[in-house]
Amino acid sequence: MPVKKKPYDIVLVEWIDAEEHGEIGWNNLKAQLKYAKKKCPVMSSVGFEVWRDANHIALLSTIGDNLSPIVLNSAM
Repeated sequence: MPVKKKPYDIVLVEWIDAEEHGEIGWNNLKAQLKYAKKKCPVMSSVGFEVWRDANHIALLSTIGDNLSPIVLNSAM
């Protein structure tokens, strides 16, 4: 018997990603300080909004009767 799905909203979420720069071990400080000024990339995700509160939102890209892929969590 199929599980009754909630009518989840499909939303677009834009979020700021984090980046690391450099090689394993020691790196040139001047180069790292220059890179530190670079803006982080803005990413976009679309999915079924399965959770939202004041701190984060969670999306599913696909939803079935009783299966789903991984959850994408993002801080707000």
